[in-house]
Amino acid sequence: QPARMYLGDTGSMLIGAVLGALAMVGRYSESNAVSSWFVPLTLCAIPLFDLSLVVIARVKANREIWMGSPDHFAVRLRHHGVPARRAAHIAGALGLVSIVAGVVSTLLDDVGAFALFAGVVLIGLALLGLMLVRYPPRPPATP
Repeated sequence: QPARMYLGDTGSMLIGAVLGALAMVGRYSESNAVSSWFVPLTLCAIPLFDLSLVVIARVKANREIWMGSPDHFAVRLRHHGVPARRAAHIAGALGLVSIVAGVVSTLLDDVGAFALFAGVVLIGLALLGLMLVRYPPRPPATP
């Protein structure tokens, strides 16, 4: 909000293809091998977080993972009173922090880059737990 146009399937597939190509051809660090796969993952951290949240929530609720439901983190935040603009700012800030971690990893050795990766994963898991417990999806409306 207040957007009137949204990215469709074709635009998101193009962005995914470009990110995939960058992951394959990019050389991210001379000092470690971890950054070659960590940096591309940081670029997709928010979509991967949302995907993980949705799959876990749907498996936990014994629903098919391919069916639509209000399990996405932005929808959960909105249902709990967080305005859409603020939810977008939260997602953007978390994505920026993730990308900064990826860039910093290119400056470290293998051990340091892997430790940074492990820290990002642990924070992501903690946020997943927070979203599952603190922000449950709104129950479906009964007809």
